[in-house]
Amino acid sequence: MIRRLTLSLSAALLLSSSLLSAQTALGDALGEWRSSYGESWRVVAHEDTGWAELLYGSSLEPSFRPTTDADFATLARGYAEITASLHGLNPLSLIEDAALWLPLVGTTDKFTVRFVQEWDGVNVDGARLNVLMDTEGRLLSVHSTSLPDLDGLSTTPSYDEGAARARAARAFSKETQLEATQVGGAALVIAQDKRGGARRARLSWRVEALWQADDTLPVGRTLFLDAVTGGVIESRNLVHELDVTGTVVTLATPGTYPDAASNPAAQTPAAYARVTSSAGTTYTDADGDFSFAGVTTPLDVTVDYTGLYNDVNNGAGNQHSVTQTVQPGQANTVLMNPSPTEYVTSQANAFVHCNKVRDYVRAIVPTDDTADFVMTANVNQTSTCNAFFNGNSTNYYRAGGGCVNTGYSTVVAHETGHWLNVLYGTGNGNDGMGEGNADVWAMYINDVPIVGEDFCGVGCHVRDGQNTNQFCGDCCGSCYGGVHADGEVWMGAAWKIRRNLNTTWGNDTGDAIADGIFMGWMNSYNQTQIKSIIETQWLTLDDNDGNIDNGTPHYGDIDAAFREQGFPGFELNLISFSDVTELPDTESEAGPYLVIATITSLVAPPITGASLHYRVNGGAFTELLMGPSSSDSYAVQIPDVPSPARVEYYLSAVDIAANTDTWPSGAPAATASFTIGEVQLLFTEDFEGPNDGGWSHGSRGDTLSNEDDWERGTPQGLSGGGLGVAWSDPSAAASGTSCWGNDLGMGAENGAYNSLVHSYVRSPAIDCSAAVGTSLRFKRWLTVEKGSNNDFAKILVNGAVVWESDFNDHTLDTSWTAQEVDIAAQADGQASVQVEFEIETGWVRSLGGWNIDDFELYTLASSGGQCPTPVAYGTAKVNTNGWTPIISSTGTPSVTSGDFAINMDMGMPSQPVILISSASTSSNPFMGGTLWIAPPVTRHGVQFLDALGSVSYPFAVDGPMVGTTQYFQFWYRDPPDAFGVGLSDGLEVTYCD
Repeated sequence: MIRRLTLSLSAALLLSSSLLSAQTALGDALGEWRSSYGESWRVVAHEDTGWAELLYGSSLEPSFRPTTDADFATLARGYAEITASLHGLNPLSLIEDAALWLPLVGTTDKFTVRFVQEWDGVNVDGARLNVLMDTEGRLLSVHSTSLPDLDGLSTTPSYDEGAARARAARAFSKETQLEATQVGGAALVIAQDKRGGARRARLSWRVEALWQADDTLPVGRTLFLDAVTGGVIESRNLVHELDVTGTVVTLATPGTYPDAASNPAAQTPAAYARVTSSAGTTYTDADGDFSFAGVTTPLDVTVDYTGLYNDVNNGAGNQHSVTQTVQPGQANTVLMNPSPTEYVTSQANAFVHCNKVRDYVRAIVPTDDTADFVMTANVNQTSTCNAFFNGNSTNYYRAGGGCVNTGYSTVVAHETGHWLNVLYGTGNGNDGMGEGNADVWAMYINDVPIVGEDFCGVGCHVRDGQNTNQFCGDCCGSCYGGVHADGEVWMGAAWKIRRNLNTTWGNDTGDAIADGIFMGWMNSYNQTQIKSIIETQWLTLDDNDGNIDNGTPHYGDIDAAFREQGFPGFELNLISFSDVTELPDTESEAGPYLVIATITSLVAPPITGASLHYRVNGGAFTELLMGPSSSDSYAVQIPDVPSPARVEYYLSAVDIAANTDTWPSGAPAATASFTIGEVQLLFTEDFEGPNDGGWSHGSRGDTLSNEDDWERGTPQGLSGGGLGVAWSDPSAAASGTSCWGNDLGMGAENGAYNSLVHSYVRSPAIDCSAAVGTSLRFKRWLTVEKGSNNDFAKILVNGAVVWESDFNDHTLDTSWTAQEVDIAAQADGQASVQVEFEIETGWVRSLGGWNIDDFELYTLASSGGQCPTPVAYGTAKVNTNGWTPIISSTGTPSVTSGDFAINMDMGMPSQPVILISSASTSSNPFMGGTLWIAPPVTRHGVQFLDALGSVSYPFAVDGPMVGTTQYFQFWYRDPPDAFGVGLSDGLEVTYCD
């Protein structure tokens, strides 16, 4: 398996070290930030730099109250400086680019300041830092797509602009097999080189190259050439066409259909149009009105489809214009196209809808002049069924080939949206973000879910915001096989936000809320990929109190839209659960099993109710009300449960405002659990037999490679490394001589899995029909790249994933390790259970993969006939906190178990305590309570109760104790008590082998 690496090993190791160093620095800086400014702040880190991409979650008071744009800019620079330890940027590299007030409907207005990044006068491509504040100047978020570690970067190229253009032309030809017809000027920039899994600065020449020919779609590339070596760092698609895929049938809104007999042209004001005459040149206003002041005689005026914000060119002939004599002192109407034809109407459509795009931006954010430029639109181009943006113009085709003339409404807005993506910094990247966001421009401006209605015939549309394409995860933006389908994930979520807001608030208000947040987002964040962080950004804009954890004014509508499109959603933190008892596995059938938790409302105290919900062996949940044992502490006991059993439980709580929450997060789908019973071996395989023993292996067949490199044998201990990651395979099986693994290194093999492999090894069918609490135990030596680079190791049981490798970090075992996986939910009661070990690989790195040995399945058996379960007796003395202490035990009071402990809960926090015992009981009044053991008394050492009033005494059982019974009680200090003493109830314990 020979691979060519794009980076040297030493450079890769340097990158890995740099990432690790940044991640460590960010962790330290976040801890210091929270210590200074509050624990609610959160950070999302760039996976390719290790520094913060987004700081959010709370608010920070300003050093002064701003009153002008300049004040906000000053505050923003200060915030950029004090957060430098989080985002890693040199503040001197940040150049103020824009400061905008963001009027938002239904929540508080915001203010955003955007910085671009330069170093030694050279622009960093795609690098921005956005600071979002409320109108009082409080910091709400910082979003960075800029580059850290620019210090020392040389900005002197080794060759000039002319040589760069020549290199670009050759690179374009090599990539596209076409000779460029246009090569633009070369601009010196600092590129963000993402090769090798880490993002780093590269001095580069940026050159646009284009091939155009009649009757066909142009081909364009934006090329970034290393300004030192001349190599191609990155090639981006310059041409973003509309694309047509499939048919979506929905009701359409009048005004967005194409030019057709059923949708004839209607009079529309020609806003911002150029009007020329012998008296000079003027432009119409937003209503199409124009004026030549002081003219008292008839005047010939000429109007064409050129104006303040557009320049429409006709590919089918001369640009249409009209000349008409207008009279002084009276109303005049100039009708530009009294007899509309396809080629003239398309010019009018492009003209009107370019203006509509510009007016939309200004209407939402009056100070935003981003769309105040001349938008070149080339209509009636000699081809059919498409439209495209090429970096400096939008282009539309004639009718034909089953398609309408593409110069109309949402198509114009979509292609112009690509242009605005570039100007706002969202870009038009390869994961579909550019296409999806261009669709959002079209849908929001025209207030319709469909882009390109009736594009390819009646009912044949381009895309629909009501699509059901599901988000594929932060790892996997390009998951639908093309940028347009990939983009449907984001455009679908954006439309559903608008739809939900309309349902809740009415059409006008809902539109205003959605429009405000969308334009605020375009100005406040530089989001270039479809990721779950988008919802956090929208909620931060929607928030009105500097704490998105408690919800935002329109949280329900926004979150539901993202979740409908398959995004994970944003979990609110309304109620806090802490110090929750996680019960250990036990052989004791005799409860009670005590659960204590600290529960507080973060938004509307107090807590008005708390419950524990538990179920046994997958049955229905039973609810137990939790009683308050102090102001924020709640407790409840799960009653006796016969073995064998797997007990799952979760907590729920409600506050005075009826906010509800659960622990653990995601309950009841997620639960805490413990088992009751004796663990017994159900199935074992050490892979030492003469054959595979019913185990099978193969390829899934759903990747470019159908390779299956699973094999059983003796691992050869091979190793490797690349791009900053070193790995090794075992040199021997965990036991015996054989194990299963990916490419064990036998023969001429190199021990590493290949790229784009999806394969498995599968166990024979195992009968678990009588099993309860089934668990998988095995020995593992695994090296696999992190999931964010599309490498996954997984374990499946009957097709369901029960474990997978880390998404954010590489898994790099250096020895055989024992593993245990709970598979009860998939295996219990099943007559045929098959366990699979799977590997799915991307293309960045190839490591050693799976090595598996000593495979075992365990089940629970009844613990009846084992050691008698310790039994509590008597009553405890209520302490001055109003709590009733509880004595209990964990483990088994046997010589062999070695895990027995005697515990107490709900004593006086932080006070000394002693465990006492004797061979017999009593019930004598003592210190305001009852002494439940009789002299002579043995003392078992002094400890201190913890902050919850709990303590545990490990207790060793030896041979002479077997068969005897002993009685225990806790005695602790309770200073406010009249006697200064607290007493628990008693515990009877019988010892066994």
